Amino acid sequence: MWKKVVAAVAAIVMTAGVMAGCSNNAEQTNGTEGGKMKLSWATWVTGPVDENSYVEQELEKLFPDIDFEFLCFERATFKDQLNTRIAGGDIPDIIYRTFADELTEFAKQKIIAEVPYELIKENAPNIFNATIDYGTEVWFATMYEGKNYGVPAMNLDQTYPSCNGWRMDWLENVGITKVPETLEEYEEAFDRFVNNDPDGNGVKDTYAMTARGMDQMYCAFTSFFMANGAMSKGWMTAEDGTVTEASLTQGARDTLELLAKWYQAGYIDPEFVTTDGKIFEQKWNNSKVGFAESQWYQLGAPNGGLYKGVTTVTPDAEVVMGPAPKGPDGEYGYMSNGKITSSLAFGAHMAEQPEKLARALQVIDKITSDVEVYKTCTKGQEGVHYEFDEKGYTIKLEPYETTQKLGSVGTLLFTSWAATPEVAAQLATTDKDEQTKFAKDSSVVDGEDYSTWIYVLMTP
Repeated sequence: MWKKVVAAVAAIVMTAGVMAGCSNNAEQTNGTEGGKMKLSWATWVTGPVDENSYVEQELEKLFPDIDFEFLCFERATFKDQLNTRIAGGDIPDIIYRTFADELTEFAKQKIIAEVPYELIKENAPNIFNATIDYGTEVWFATMYEGKNYGVPAMNLDQTYPSCNGWRMDWLENVGITKVPETLEEYEEAFDRFVNNDPDGNGVKDTYAMTARGMDQMYCAFTSFFMANGAMSKGWMTAEDGTVTEASLTQGARDTLELLAKWYQAGYIDPEFVTTDGKIFEQKWNNSKVGFAESQWYQLGAPNGGLYKGVTTVTPDAEVVMGPAPKGPDGEYGYMSNGKITSSLAFGAHMAEQPEKLARALQVIDKITSDVEVYKTCTKGQEGVHYEFDEKGYTIKLEPYETTQKLGSVGTLLFTSWAATPEVAAQLATTDKDEQTKFAKDSSVVDGEDYSTWIYVLMTP
């Protein structure tokens, strides 16, 4: 069934490619008369961004006809702040949407404009053509009632992002010499992390783990659910072949009982419900927990945020990634987003401003598909803000080595956006296969990525 649906989407996209004429490049004029075109862009950021940052200045040099206005929101409250702004009648020109259901919600409320495939083919040809090779199912991220409402992101790192991380030094301190692989081994390690003084300070002040209950509860404890053959949320196929809500399955009930047991035993930080991204990092970095559910690119050396955070505070800390826990029937898995993830949508008013919508598409196409422009937007100026090491990792240079010091650079504006696969391949590190092996092993079946098609298509 899904192959037929994807084939139908592919047909629509390919037809759009045939119908469209020659593509326009990102440097063409926008057809307006006099003055600059103001383009507002709403997104979340993980730290401060100064007005007129380096990135904004560089973009306005590249697009001299545009006055960029970046609307920055804290990640944890992005949806609420954006909704408040829109409720007041101020709809941004470009709006970042983290998940497909968020775009669907805006399309239903007529907050965003329809963007025909032909228009994208004409003004963002590099993105359009890349989606054909990447997988046309990516357009489900921007589809509502058979029409297209944005530009989807292509991000293989988000296809299999999840991975569990351990303080290997803690494991060794409590007498465990290998990374746990089963629920039983996880539980034994958790017990020792709480009761055997893993940090050696003589005080019982550690937990095994915490979670981002404040801003990402949807992806908390997911590998434990999957060890019992269940997802933590969303739709999944039941044993009889029907589609059911994951929380109603026996596996989900078994997992909740296990988590309740661990909570009562003191393995889980009792403050996890009020923990957001910043607090989560603080607890991990300050060695209050020794296990983290996160992403491989956050846990990996040398640039992962969680890796750098804890090793900066505790230089002797050793962070390793490992497999998702295997359950009683040998089942295991990490949460995977599939190819249907985030997107950029456009305010409904843009439908009445075709020149502006076309220009916005051209800007996005240039940023996404030009490796030098993408590096500028996401890293800054080479030799000033960053440099590459021998494996291709980005090394931030002083005084820009921390998120809090990047305000004047402006690269946090594009933390959430991904390049085309071709550009991403040019920027991949030489050890990426090693870094991602556990994430891939636990997220990919028979060479195909888990997808969220059921969730997308059944969103009311």
